[in-house]
Amino acid sequence: MINGLNGGEWASSDNKQCYNYVPWVSGGSAVPYSSSGWVTVTIPFSKFYVFAANANVSSMTFADVVALRDAASYKNFGFYFENSDFTLNKLTGNSADETKSFISKETSVRVYVDNWRIVRLGVPAYSDFPTVAE
Repeated sequence: MINGLNGGEWASSDNKQCYNYVPWVSGGSAVPYSSSGWVTVTIPFSKFYVFAANANVSSMTFADVVALRDAASYKNFGFYFENSDFTLNKLTGNSADETKSFISKETSVRVYVDNWRIVRLGVPAYSDFPTVAE
């Protein structure tokens, strides 16, 4: 969420203002991953570790996201691609997952990012009229 980080931020990090998209890890295991072209990835802000760890995440709003960004030293945003060894707890934040390792491998994968945007997933219903006649 803020670009004052050096990358390598995970769920188990002190700074949880990020989310790690790791499609080749499913159910705690490495699975083959491939695509036949462009893939649309939707990551709700509620999945960002800083929000997911909040007991009130279901009542948080975009104003909470803006407030977090406004409090940041660096208010820009960026993607970070990393190919390094990690343990499952880095994704789950659960210390019990520290023993499950994923070892990096040399890769020739090319990653392209296009047209990222912030969109509303739900539209609240507003009315200027009371539901019960006065």
